[in-house]
Amino acid sequence: MGDPPRDPFLHPYINGLNYPGFGKAAVEKLIEIENRKGIRINGIAMDNLSIDSGESGRGLDGKNPCGEGWYAHQFGLTRGWKLLENASVTGQLASDTGRCSLIAGAIRLTSATKAPARVLVSCR
Repeated sequence: MGDPPRDPFLHPYINGLNYPGFGKAAVEKLIEIENRKGIRINGIAMDNLSIDSGESGRGLDGKNPCGEGWYAHQFGLTRGWKLLENASVTGQLASDTGRCSLIAGAIRLTSATKAPARVLVSCR
């Protein structure tokens, strides 16, 4: 008969989609701040392979990677946010009391899912 079907997310190389990122609550909070303050967030950055958390990839039912989920991608992109992944050493910017600007330049592509970017940080 064979072994029973296994949850593909629990495969040892996938680690149960256990990695940090923006979850649904964080994305909803950012949208709430945009709406409440009447501001526009230009983008979000993460020192990780994905903007979304692994938990977000499981979707609302906890099992479906193709259904609801990937909230930062779904809701952020529809709001015009730029998503910057693998942005290392960004924690140092927060310690400079808000006097830094992050500038990301990217190639304009069509029918692509990822592109390299040049990132500059200027602190006063």
